[in-house]
Amino acid sequence: MLVLHRKVEEKVVISHPAIGEIVVTVLGIPQHGKVKLGFVAPPDVKIFRTEVLERTPHEIGGEG
Repeated sequence: MLVLHRKVEEKVVISHPAIGEIVVTVLGIPQHGKVKLGFVAPPDVKIFRTEVLERTPHEIGGEG
């Protein structure tokens, strides 16, 4: 696992030759401790929260 420290408005780019680039931007870090992230990715790239994947894998193309 890669662990990074980022400040608000700083970005991380995930690049893959087959899918292009996914850009993750830190949008905010409120006092209650939940980080607000923004994602920009090619339209065919699906982005899910893990709790959604665990709850409904059959609805989004996963196994289960």
